[in-house]
Amino acid sequence: MLWDKAVAILKRWQLTVCPQTESTLKEWEDLINSGQEICFEFMTSKSERADRLRQSSPFSCLLTPKERVAFIKDWKNEKG
Repeated sequence: MLWDKAVAILKRWQLTVCPQTESTLKEWEDLINSGQEICFEFMTSKSERADRLRQSSPFSCLLTPKERVAFIKDWKNEKG
């Protein structure tokens, strides 16, 4: 499952983190721990914080750009 792969990526990154990125990875950890619904809602938001965190997302390497666009479109359609 992609969710589990993203969690594993985050854990691996946390083992090799430099001090400058530790807080960003902690933010991702908190988002992931808040659940898929909240995390996906955040990842598709247009806030400055979401823009900043998307630059270092553990989800970014799981899908091709085309797959990512399709996933976001499908997820938003399901939300109504």
